[in-house]
Parts: sequence; C-alpha cells; structure tokens
Amino acid sequence: MKELLTIFKNIKEEFCSLWTFKERGGTLEIITPYTTTSNKFVSVFLTIKNKEFIVSDGGWLSDNTYETTPDFEDDVFGKVFSYYKNYYDIKTVKAAELDYYFKKTTKKELIPNLVFDIANFVSAISSSSQIQFIDVREKEEKSRFNKQANNFLTGLVPKTDKPNLYFRKSVNDNLRSIKFSAIATKNNQMTLINYVTGSTPEYFIGSIGKANITFEVVNKSTVKEHIKHKVALINDKAPGFDKNKLYVYLEQLESSTNKHNILWHQRDKLKTLI
Repeated sequence: MKELLTIFKNIKEEFCSLWTFKERGGTLEIITPYTTTSNKFVSVFLTIKNKEFIVSDGGWLSDNTYETTPDFEDDVFGKVFSYYKNYYDIKTVKAAELDYYFKKTTKKELIPNLVFDIANFVSAISSSSQIQFIDVREKEEKSRFNKQANNFLTGLVPKTDKPNLYFRKSVNDNLRSIKFSAIATKNNQMTLINYVTGSTPEYFIGSIGKANITFEVVNKSTVKEHIKHKVALINDKAPGFDKNKLYVYLEQLESSTNKHNILWHQRDKLKTLI
C-alpha cells in the first residue's frame, strides 16, 4: 500500500490538488474530479498484481454505482460504447457477474496516463447512458416484455435448477459480444432463447434481425455441438406485431431456430424445451 500511496501522490502532482483516495485492502480507490451527468465523481481503482499495475473502474459501471445503466440493447449506444472502448484501448474482464474495465502496465511512469484514460472512459460511458437514443415507447416495450419473459422462464425452472438459467448472457468468453435473452443449461447442453418484440413493425423487424444474427453466429462457433435448441420467443401481443408484414422475416428466423419460433400466447411449449 505504501507504494500505491506514493504513486497516488505522483498522480495528484501530475494533475491537480482535487484528487483524493481511500484505502480498500490492497487496492487504492482514487477519487477523481471527473464527474458524470448523474452528478457522481468518478473513481478508479489501482492495484498491483504479478508486478503489473492495474487501473480499473472497479465494476462500478456495471453495478449502477453511478446511477446510470448502459443499455447494450440499444444499437446506437453500442456504437458509442465501442468507440470509447477502442479509443482508450480498454480491456474487459468478468468477475462475480460484473464487467470490469481496465488497463495495465509494468511501467510506473505510465500510471497517470492509465488513470486519465479509465476516468475519461467511465465519465463518457456513464453520461452517454442517460441519453435517450431510441424511442421511449420502444424502450418501454422491450423492458416490459423482457420482464414478462424472464418471470415466465424463472417459473418454469425448478428452484433446484435455478443456477442453470441465465439472462442476458453469452455462451462463452470468446463470444462475449453475442448475448442471448436467456440460456438454460442441462447436462452440458444449452437451450438458447432470444426475445423478439417491437413497438412498431419496423422495430419488430430489427428485433427479428438481431435474433437471427446471434443464432447464425453461434451456430458457426465451436459451441455448436453443445446447443440443444435455439428458440425465438415472439411477442405476438406487442403493438408492432403484424403477421402480414413480418411473415417473410419470421420465416427466415424459423429456419435459424429449426422451427422453434414460439409465439407468446403459446409460451407453454417452452416447458418441453428447457
């Protein structure tokens, strides 16, 4: 910790006197003057591991510490996120169901640069999370259906098997960017489920397209042999559901799911698939 405090003094001298810190075991929380649009000061976390200096966000972007929630379902936000992640060359690791964004170096003199990058990244992403990129009605529709579908699936799975049901999860670390609405696992086999909904036919078509792409990508991956079923759970009660307009798109999706397109009013069929 003594070495970390010395490093902090150097960081403070490098920038300004507004920086403060807290000791958290073997980690130093550096409270920066950077803020988010939710009026929170950004903290970054400095630790030493295997002779490397690691600067991270401490998982705070993921756990809503800044009172903002990144919406990775939003394509526009996804582009903003990718831009800043690439611009600052940020790495990611998942632990305890949280994403940790970090940079590391073996050179002590580069630590202020890493702190600068992580603090700017956190500030930009947290603040961008508050921008309404998509139609409010569409966001509410997706949120409502996700909650309904999650609750329904949770009720289908016996309590003893709950750890085998996951929401908004990727199949493995090699396909981290490809996430499914739900994944049910049993005996080393997976049932992949994508929710499909939309407040208008146009948004519904976009939801179908995204579901179709994720199924196609994972079907060409090394985990293909572990996939038992691919299921599209389709919200036929949504304002944007128009069978005539969506027929061609749903037909294409059905070829990817091997005829496991399940309409919401027929959701009991899921009992035989998970």
